[in-house]
Amino acid sequence: MRQSLILASIITPGIIISILGLYYVSQQKSSRELNLKKEYELRANETLQNIENSSEQSISKVFTELSSLKVEISDPSSIIETIKSLVVNNPIISYPFILEVEGNYIFPVTGSKAESRLRSPDLAASDPVIGSLYSKGRDLEFTGNDIMGALQIYTKCLSISSRKMATPYILNAIARCYFKEGKFHQASYYYQLLIKDHNNKLEADLPFWLTILRQEALSQKNLGLMQSSLKRYLSLYEKIVKHESLSGSGQFDMYKNEALDNLNRYREVLKDSDISQFSPGNLSGLRNITDLDRILDWRFTESLEDASDNRRGESTSEERFLKLKELYTPSDEKTWFYRTIRSKIDLRSVNEEINFKSFLFFPLNKYVDIRYKRFKTSTENSDYIFGFLVSDDHIKKTFFPEEVKLKLSADNTEPKIEYNSDMDLIKGENNNEIILVNLPFTKVLNGYSLILYSGDPDHFQTIARKEVLINYGLIISLIAFLILGTILFYKYIAKEMELLRSKSEFIDHVSHTLKTPITRMRLLAENITSGWIDNTNKIDKFLKSIISETKGMNETINNMLDFSQIDSGKKLYNFRKVSVKDIIEEYLSNNLENFGPGIRTELADGLPELNGDPDGIKLIISNLIQNSMKYSFGNEDVLIKLTQEGEKIRMEVRDKGIGISPMDQKKIFEKFYRSGTDKVTATEGSGLGLFIVAHIIAAHKGEITVNSRPGEGSSFVILFPINDTMGKQ
Repeated sequence: MRQSLILASIITPGIIISILGLYYVSQQKSSRELNLKKEYELRANETLQNIENSSEQSISKVFTELSSLKVEISDPSSIIETIKSLVVNNPIISYPFILEVEGNYIFPVTGSKAESRLRSPDLAASDPVIGSLYSKGRDLEFTGNDIMGALQIYTKCLSISSRKMATPYILNAIARCYFKEGKFHQASYYYQLLIKDHNNKLEADLPFWLTILRQEALSQKNLGLMQSSLKRYLSLYEKIVKHESLSGSGQFDMYKNEALDNLNRYREVLKDSDISQFSPGNLSGLRNITDLDRILDWRFTESLEDASDNRRGESTSEERFLKLKELYTPSDEKTWFYRTIRSKIDLRSVNEEINFKSFLFFPLNKYVDIRYKRFKTSTENSDYIFGFLVSDDHIKKTFFPEEVKLKLSADNTEPKIEYNSDMDLIKGENNNEIILVNLPFTKVLNGYSLILYSGDPDHFQTIARKEVLINYGLIISLIAFLILGTILFYKYIAKEMELLRSKSEFIDHVSHTLKTPITRMRLLAENITSGWIDNTNKIDKFLKSIISETKGMNETINNMLDFSQIDSGKKLYNFRKVSVKDIIEEYLSNNLENFGPGIRTELADGLPELNGDPDGIKLIISNLIQNSMKYSFGNEDVLIKLTQEGEKIRMEVRDKGIGISPMDQKKIFEKFYRSGTDKVTATEGSGLGLFIVAHIIAAHKGEITVNSRPGEGSSFVILFPINDTMGKQ
């Protein structure tokens, strides 16, 4: 009853708590879904803030670096070197510009500083029909982005223009369309036609002439005709240097630098050419070549590279090349940007803080960001405005690398930075992808969002459901372990109670076992000392009985001492080479009068000795023989058999006593155990004999088995290893 109360006090609160846990877990599924969404948003927002802050720092670094440079606004060479340095060291820059407060460009060098300007001719003045068609073609080409439609109109213009003034410009427009479409053979044909048949017109319009030479060089280069391309670049370079020697203008620096770049980079191609002696210091007899002529040789190692190799966020060699290529390579996007940027900025109101502007960039059909700032110079009224288009690609690549994506990704999600053009607020470009989080950028990447995709339409519900199931499993496991622990605890308590009961019974049995012979010995001694018995034979018989009783008491006490040593782990054995047969014969010889004629032996001769403790083996024999005699009840026929089986000595003790039930056979080697049958309980015993026997056999690395049936006797078989030389103490 007490055990049940103890168990109930332990298990009942545990089960109640577990049931309450199951209930609250089931109630929190919806709130967990909301918390998951908040966790994802917080994680994505932290990443977004890091990207924006890193971008802002990179932008601030550009203006700080420019402030530390000594820029000579009136010197084109100084301006170009400064811009080049900024672009290479700060990949976040795209399309840099420097403007006068009045709106004139300082960089790129065009417009007001040039003696002649590249502008579209007024063809309508010479021929209204051609002029109208030509304007329609330009609208299709530059506004409608319909290149092939424009080409058809330009071709029609050419068919009716004969050899009038408009022909060179129409040929250029046709070649330009073919070039844009990647049809470089056709483009090259028309450029060559221009150079061959309209030389006089080209010589009169230097910007137009230089544009034709450059486009022809690019066409030849795209066709793989490098020698022809380099010859055109050489012509382009010579004309610009000749023009500069007369005017001193830096109007065509970009064309000149592009030519120098190609001539230097592909110098090896010129070995078999008639211009193989080209070098930056000696070009067709031209003498007035400045350092500016050499600034775009990509393969030269400049101090600029050495200073920036190991700094975070700055370009590798390949990236530097791409940034400088972007700086000097013309494109429609760049043209549109520089043509319209002045209209996007209120130049008079620009202050000395970093200004921000976002506008729709039509060539890309998306919003872009520019940063600009007013800088003061030493000369009064010569302030200038420096700015640049912020590179979206650089921000996405540098501040949103794969390791950041991996950290942000979780549970089958995919983070991306995407422009929000016509984006479904629920589904992504792929209808199988669901948008979990959509956070717009506010400081940089205007129009972009950090988006977290998932392929699971019920992403948060799936995770919440999984977590609930895991919690259910944990709580149920807790209940199961609680019940299992309770059962094991109950069994342990029951076993301990059984052990206490056995100990109590053991004490009763031992007390009875010792008290009975003591009483008998006292009566015998009193009979002898009282003088009532005067028969010498009877006195001898009484004395022998007293001696026999003392032997039995001694064996009982020895068993108790052996048990005490075994139970405390202090039992020691003295191993040496012994003969089991000799031990059996010696024991029987000394105790035969106690057992009578019921003991029979079959002991084989020539058995090998084994490594054993003689006292321990004698105790095994004593306990087994005494048990056989004790529980035979008149049928005292005990056989002791000793043989060899392979590498083991086999000893068998067989009797025809009351036998042992299968249930008792499993427990007879436990301490204090005695069968509950009437015949056993009525017989004196301690329940220690077979426990001690099993321990001694285990110490000898042997085995013991029992074969018995109730009413048919018992057979105990012991196997001792012969070659065991280790021994145990």
